[in-house]
Amino acid sequence: MKKINLSLSRLSPVALMALLSNVITKMTGNSNFATPAVAMATLQAALDLLATLIDNAVNGSRQARMLRDDQVLVVRDLLRKQGNYVVLQSNGDATIQESSGFPMAKTPMPVGVPNTPRVIETTFTGIIGNVEIYWSGSHGAAFYNLWYTSTPGDAASWKLLKASTRNRHSANLPSGTYHFRVSAVGAAGESAMSDVAVGIAA
Repeated sequence: MKKINLSLSRLSPVALMALLSNVITKMTGNSNFATPAVAMATLQAALDLLATLIDNAVNGSRQARMLRDDQVLVVRDLLRKQGNYVVLQSNGDATIQESSGFPMAKTPMPVGVPNTPRVIETTFTGIIGNVEIYWSGSHGAAFYNLWYTSTPGDAASWKLLKASTRNRHSANLPSGTYHFRVSAVGAAGESAMSDVAVGIAA
């Protein structure tokens, strides 16, 4: 369910003032919000005071900045109260919520099936039977399945060598030539197999 964004702590005093002004404009006379939690007159008075204190704090004293910051806390509290009222009054209707002047929270985009990784390199380490396999990362991958075979022409011969959260694996295999490929696995499923790379475990 999409909701308004009430994360106000990172807004600068000027941005907070702009938000409050927009809320006052959009909610005044808005039939969706006939009995607001905070009266428009109260919000307007808080806006006027904040504007004055912001002006006073520009090149002003430490005391002037403290008064401005105190009013920022007051305005945040008023906006949160009004925002909670908007959420309840709208009964989850995003269109009604948007009409309040509050910004809407961003809806996280679901991550689809990860992109197909690419085997970048296979390296003989100098240790008998050992070969290092490296591959590219895939957005949305929780882990990677590394497959291998010594007879790539036989589709049934591919075996899972390792399920790894990393982008590399050090394999210990009997001496010989091997073919490797990788798939990426995420919440939405498993990617297609990567192209095949050849490695030698001498």
